[in-house]
Amino acid sequence: GYRIVIIDDADALTIEAANALLRILEEPRGKTIFFLCAANGRHVLPTIRSRTVIIHYEPFAPSKIQSILEGEGIPRLQAATIAEITRGRIGKALTIARDEGAWQSFSEIRDAVASIVGASTWADRRRVAEKYIESFTNAETLALIATFLHEKINRHNSQRWIKSLTAFADFVRIIHTSNVQPLFAFEQFLFSLP
Repeated sequence: GYRIVIIDDADALTIEAANALLRILEEPRGKTIFFLCAANGRHVLPTIRSRTVIIHYEPFAPSKIQSILEGEGIPRLQAATIAEITRGRIGKALTIARDEGAWQSFSEIRDAVASIVGASTWADRRRVAEKYIESFTNAETLALIATFLHEKINRHNSQRWIKSLTAFADFVRIIHTSNVQPLFAFEQFLFSLP
């Protein structure tokens, strides 16, 4: 029979891991089929992409994810929120729904972002942000914050949320492209909020 290997988040592999995978793909053993799953295929090394057949899958509709989560016994409002923030990724939705810690973490971050954006003074923003600065530079948390801000824009379409998302995008760009301390970049983000 065949041996099936599934590599999730292939677009997030380190260079070392991607090069090791490339060596395996160049000389596979026996009847082995590799499935490389990636949200963004452009982030997979071109040498790996050149040895694959690319199959595009559409993300699940939020209503479908919500229905699946409700079928798993998740309360309607929580299922709707998870469906929205996971942007069609059913595996991520199920992980958050089944892991009370992940849901609690997201809820805290969501509430913190709402408090930060809603605060009227820089000092109030800073006070809330100090508790979360470490997690605000984590890639997973950054994705959740971006999704939360997109969700607010979709629901309210207010200039305040649009400007907040723009400021957040600048913050993410700065911490990923420069050698600046995350706290300094985060303070700049707080100052730039409307």
